[in-house]
Amino acid sequence: MNYGFHLSTAGVITQMRKLDVIANNLANVETVGFKPDFLVAVDRKPERLENADAAGIEPNLLLERLGGGKLFLPTQTDYSEGSIDPTGRDLDTAIKGEGFFVVENRDGKSGDKYLTRNGNFEVDTKGRLVLSTSGQPMLDHSGRHIHVDSTKKIVIAQDGSVSQDGDTVGRLALVMPAQMSALVKDGRNAFRLIGGKVQPAAASTAQIQQGALERSGTDPVRTLASLISTTRALEFGTQMLRTQDEMTGRLFQTYGRMS
Repeated sequence: MNYGFHLSTAGVITQMRKLDVIANNLANVETVGFKPDFLVAVDRKPERLENADAAGIEPNLLLERLGGGKLFLPTQTDYSEGSIDPTGRDLDTAIKGEGFFVVENRDGKSGDKYLTRNGNFEVDTKGRLVLSTSGQPMLDHSGRHIHVDSTKKIVIAQDGSVSQDGDTVGRLALVMPAQMSALVKDGRNAFRLIGGKVQPAAASTAQIQQGALERSGTDPVRTLASLISTTRALEFGTQMLRTQDEMTGRLFQTYGRMS
């Protein structure tokens, strides 16, 4: 393969993947508690140096100065806290600091836990506190549902305690994963914690604010700027592919006639 074509292809694939990530972040700019992703791209070594089985290949200093193109790593998530907007609604809650709410496991089979920063709650027909977006019941630290009377005022304290008429009816679980690397986005603005190992979030670093919601962590201005620069890089890469293709075609035409 034409080495320049190889390098250009690697760059185009990386920019296309980056566009997918940016587009998803922009689509969730208004999603409560959303955490944006970002792509890390690194320079690949030339094939002779990267491939352990290529020890017998003769070095080509000219090509090796060009490198091996771009390689993107698995997508990473930015868990930074988003800004908090007051709503005045009793069933809206925001986590100030670290921590996640726990929602019921959708499949009910694996030992994985499902976590979210979305504090937009509703009361379902069974009187359970659930996420408004998915209908999944919220859980306490014992894994039980939290039942409330929808006709009475609901008060949610900073530690997650839920009370009505002065009586505590439950307490929202506020936890931190034992390993952040075990969190995987699972749709519906929730994370699946592989292995399900959590610990209670420290009261000094995590508090719940009632009547407020955490905004998406996506910065629309910076994300749009990144979208523009990535689009331009993709256009440049595709132009390079066309140039490499034209050069290869001319090479075949020239030497084909000579033969």
